Amino acid sequence: MRILDDIYDIFGNYATSPPAEPAEVGKGFIYASELSFIARHTLDSPSCETGGDLFGYWTHEGYPIVAYVIGPGKKANRQVTFFNQDEAYLVEAGRALNREHGLQHIGNWHSHHRLGLASPSAHDSATVKRAIENYRLAQFFLVISSVRQTFSPFERTASVNGFLYRAGQEKPIEMEWLVLPGESPIRAVFDEARPELVARPKTKVAAYSDDLRLASFDEPEEVAFQDSSYWLNDEANQRLLKAFLDELEKRYAEAKPTQEDDGTVSVEFSVEARRVRLNFGAAFPQSAPTLTLDDEPLPNLPDWSATLSVEALLDFVANALQPIFSNATAQS
Repeated sequence: MRILDDIYDIFGNYATSPPAEPAEVGKGFIYASELSFIARHTLDSPSCETGGDLFGYWTHEGYPIVAYVIGPGKKANRQVTFFNQDEAYLVEAGRALNREHGLQHIGNWHSHHRLGLASPSAHDSATVKRAIENYRLAQFFLVISSVRQTFSPFERTASVNGFLYRAGQEKPIEMEWLVLPGESPIRAVFDEARPELVARPKTKVAAYSDDLRLASFDEPEEVAFQDSSYWLNDEANQRLLKAFLDELEKRYAEAKPTQEDDGTVSVEFSVEARRVRLNFGAAFPQSAPTLTLDDEPLPNLPDWSATLSVEALLDFVANALQPIFSNATAQS
């Protein structure tokens, strides 16, 4: 993690003076849309670190209000164990947010992916403390996210934790989230006016781990299926989906589950550099799943027996792809 040298000369971090006595637990305000934005970007990147920056204001008590979050710029340096933001992107987005909406840069966020570290590393803390000293900041808000493995239909959930560093205090304050309902008013306006500055996550719905620290207000959006009859509301079927994903990854490129807007679940993978999407519709398993290839529906799908098993699903996929690919069971 690196903090841009002259970022505060460009668009400020005008925090009020923090209380003299350090608090053990603080309150971080954040819109539900922005918490979701961090979680979804984190779930997009389970194998290497990702990150971005936080824009907003400070309360009279010196606690952060996160009104808008940006993700990684196109030239961000994303590696297995570190993330550095695209500096040109940060400056351009930050300047626009400051001039058009009066937002200040109040901190940044990055993920620790599958390492599972839910708190700042020693390097993270040293970087923030050095920035506070060098740029004479009263405080700096750091958010650490991570990917967690689970038996849920999405297989992965995101942990999102906030830490407030204050000048003269050795340890950061661990934060509880006060989640403001709905979409940030800045998100709605800025994304429409400045689409070139928006790094949108591919994951459509945020799935949070159970260690999310909430103080009060609205709960963040949760994974919810179409209705109680959907097949993945059964815990045994959730385990079956996970086993199917494990086997699918042995045959094809990485299989990634996502939730559609209608609440159903799809699995994306690739064969010979082409994108395949397997959707489990609302009537599955009584009705066959559907398959698309590069967003085009595959015709003449094989018969589906409604037998729900890992082997039946694998055979269905292989038989559907066999007429198109020479070796539909080989990992690409």
